[in-house]
Amino acid sequence: MTKWGLIFDLSTKEREVKRLEKEMSQGSFWSDKEKAQGITKRVKELKDTIGEFNELKNNLEELAILLELNLEEDRKEIWEEIEQKIKVLEKDIEKKELIVLFDSKYDTNNAIVTIRPGAGGTESQDWAEMLLRMYLRWAEKNKYIAKIIEISPGEEAGIKNVTFTISGNHAFGYLKAEKGIHRLVRISPFDANRRRHTSFVSVEIIPEIDQEVEIEINESDLRIDTYRATGAGGQHVNTTDSAVRMTHL
Repeated sequence: MTKWGLIFDLSTKEREVKRLEKEMSQGSFWSDKEKAQGITKRVKELKDTIGEFNELKNNLEELAILLELNLEEDRKEIWEEIEQKIKVLEKDIEKKELIVLFDSKYDTNNAIVTIRPGAGGTESQDWAEMLLRMYLRWAEKNKYIAKIIEISPGEEAGIKNVTFTISGNHAFGYLKAEKGIHRLVRISPFDANRRRHTSFVSVEIIPEIDQEVEIEINESDLRIDTYRATGAGGQHVNTTDSAVRMTHL
C-alpha cells in the first residue's frame, strides 16, 4: 500500500498533525485564542481525513483477502458480495480522489450561499426556489447541516432572495463551483399563453470564516482627504481639520 500513501499524501498529513500537536502542548498555546482555535480545527480536519482514508484502505485490504479466499472456494454468493463491495468502494475512492483536489485555503470551511433571482418576476423567483430545494436536498443527502439565515418569499410563488449556510467538512470546496449565473429555459406554468421563458438566478458562494483575518493595506493604496470648516466661528475655524475622508484606491 505504499502507492496509496503517495497518491493521497497521508504521510504529509500525519507529519502536520504531529507538528501541530507539539505546538498545542506548549504552555503559551492559548495565549492567542483565535490562532489556537484555528489550529485545533485544523488538527480535527486532518485526523478526520486520515481516519477516512485509513478506513478505506482497510476495506480494500479486506476485499483483497475475500477475493483470494473465494478464488479457491468459487462460491456464487461470495462473488455477488464481492461485486457489491467493489461498487461501494469505487464510489468511495472517487469521492476521496476529489477531496485530494481541495487544496485552496478555505476549501475545508463551511459555505454561505446567497440566491437572488434576476429579471423575470415570478418565473425567476420560482427558479430560485427550485435551486434552493436542490441545494438543501444535496446537503441532506451528503450529511451536511443546512440552516436558512434569511429568506424573502415571492408574492405569487418562489423566493425573492435567500441566504443560508451549509456546514460540514469541505462544504465550500464542493460548492464553490456553483457560483455564478444559473439559467432555466422552459414553458412557464405562470404564463396563460404557454410561452417559452428564460430565467436567470445568481448564486453567490463564500466561505464561512470563524476567526479574525489579518488585512494589510499599503499606505500607497489610500487617498486621505481633509476638510476644514468655513464661515463664522471660533478661533480654530479654517485652521483645524474638522473632517477626514479615507478612500481605498
